[in-house]
Amino acid sequence: IDASFFNPLAGEGEVIAFRAGTEFNSSASFNVNQLLFDGSYFIGVQASKLLVELQSIQKSRSREEVLFAVIEAYHIASVASENKLFADSVLELTLELEQKQKGFLDLGLMTQEEFDQIHYAVLRTLNNKENADLQHQNAMALLKYSMNCPLDSLFKLGTDLEELSNNALRPAIGSINDNSILQLLENQIKLSACDVKNNKAGFLPSLSAYFQQGYNAYRTSFDFFEDK
Repeated sequence: IDASFFNPLAGEGEVIAFRAGTEFNSSASFNVNQLLFDGSYFIGVQASKLLVELQSIQKSRSREEVLFAVIEAYHIASVASENKLFADSVLELTLELEQKQKGFLDLGLMTQEEFDQIHYAVLRTLNNKENADLQHQNAMALLKYSMNCPLDSLFKLGTDLEELSNNALRPAIGSINDNSILQLLENQIKLSACDVKNNKAGFLPSLSAYFQQGYNAYRTSFDFFEDK
C-alpha cells in the first residue's frame, strides 16, 4: 500500500508491504443455561413419578393375568379329566351290558333288532369316549402352554375337581383396594389430572438464567499455553 498511510513524510509513489493478521488463532467459551421456573416442568416431574408407579402396577397386573390363565387352564384340565374317567366308566358298563345281552340273543330271549340297539349304544358311547380323550389332550396341552412347559412333558393333576370347587366356595380374603385394576384406574385418573394441570401451566411464564464466558487468543507463534 502507499507508504504515506503509515508515514506522512514518505515520498510520492513510495509503497510498502506488510503482513496482516496472525497465523495462530484460538477461542474457548463456557455456557450455562439453567431453567429457574417452568410450570410444565414441575407437572412433568409429578407425571414421571406416576408413570413409574403405572409401570409397576402393569407389571403386577401382567403377573396376575398369567396366574389367572394358569388357574383357568388347570380347572379346564380337571373337568376334562373327570369327563374322561366318566366316559371310560360308561363305556365299560355298556360293554358289559352288551356282553350279557349277547348271551340272551344266543338263547333266543331277545330279537336281533333289540340287540342292534344295544350295540348302537356301545358305538355311541365309544365315540363319546374318543371325544373325551381328545378334549383331555387339548386341555392338558393348554395347561402346559399356560405354564410355558414343553408339550411333551408329563403332567399329573394333584388336585381333583371336588377340591377345586370347595376352594372356590371359600370367601375371598382381602380388600378392594388391593385390586390391581382399581389401582390402575386410579393411576390413570391422576395422569389425566396432570394433563389438565399441564395445559393450565402452559399459560404461565417461564424464567431461565444464562451465563457465557469466552476467550480469544491470537498468536504469531504457537505459544497458547505460555503464561502471557
